Amino acid sequence: MLVLPLLSLILCHGAQTFDYDYGLTLPEELSERRQPMYVDSETKTFLDSCQKRFESFLPTASDVVSLSLLRPFLSTTSVNGLVGRGRMYILSSVQFRKLLTSKQPLPASATLLDIGAGDGGVTQRLQDMFQQVEVTETNTIMRWRLWWNGFRTIHDESSWLNGDHRYTVISCLNVLDRCKNPLQLLQQMYSKLESNGLLLLALVLPYSPFIDDPSTIPNSVSHLSS
Repeated sequence: MLVLPLLSLILCHGAQTFDYDYGLTLPEELSERRQPMYVDSETKTFLDSCQKRFESFLPTASDVVSLSLLRPFLSTTSVNGLVGRGRMYILSSVQFRKLLTSKQPLPASATLLDIGAGDGGVTQRLQDMFQQVEVTETNTIMRWRLWWNGFRTIHDESSWLNGDHRYTVISCLNVLDRCKNPLQLLQQMYSKLESNGLLLLALVLPYSPFIDDPSTIPNSVSHLSS
């Protein structure tokens, strides 16, 4: 299942809109499967909250101070997890439901595995569609944040591969460009899907891989072919 959201994005200051036609850059067979998405009320609420935080002195100052003090000792991801900053947004709950049920409804017993769930903010927009939700996260502090946010089946980078359990949907949202071996991860996710399962991917374009781990050797990171 290919999902390519197209957002006519209302910028935070509300004065401009932004349109991007993926048909100009995608092969025809992919462009035809695009499902356009536009700013809905939940997305607008998120954008407004970002703008409000940006315009507020204390939250902005606390972000700068915490990052400056903690960054020499922790990765940016760890700092974000510790102080609760840098939350990610992909789509609204309604938009996720539209994508995942565009062909057929999800079964009542549907299960979700969210790869690289971070603090769980995006997973929370998905979880109401599933009977069981599991998450993975490589960062120890973010795993604590996931527990704090109510998730109880939390895997590290490899424990989700154990056993024969398969999932109705596996989501991997803005992770492929942040892992050491994206091709291997794709193969692993495919192997853990049910026979008619769905793989939900999000990827920032243009593709620009980066590993938030000072110990990572650049030459040890594989890349997706262009």
